[in-house]
Amino acid sequence: MHIAIISDSHDHIPNLVRAVNRANKAGAEVLIHCGDLISPFMLPYLHRFHGQIHLIYGNNAGDQHLISSRCAT
Repeated sequence: MHIAIISDSHDHIPNLVRAVNRANKAGAEVLIHCGDLISPFMLPYLHRFHGQIHLIYGNNAGDQHLISSRCAT
């Protein structure tokens, strides 16, 4: 099983898109984001990943409640 591990996106869309694309191209089945996604508007870019996603809050989690509610759906 291939696992992609990323962190500290800090609302930087181009870096997150690049990381997700590389994970997809490498055939990763699971993506773990180890903190600091920051804002809910980043979720659609994270959801471009073709496998299972695990999101961990960091020390700059932004709106944790909204991120959690959007991840649950």
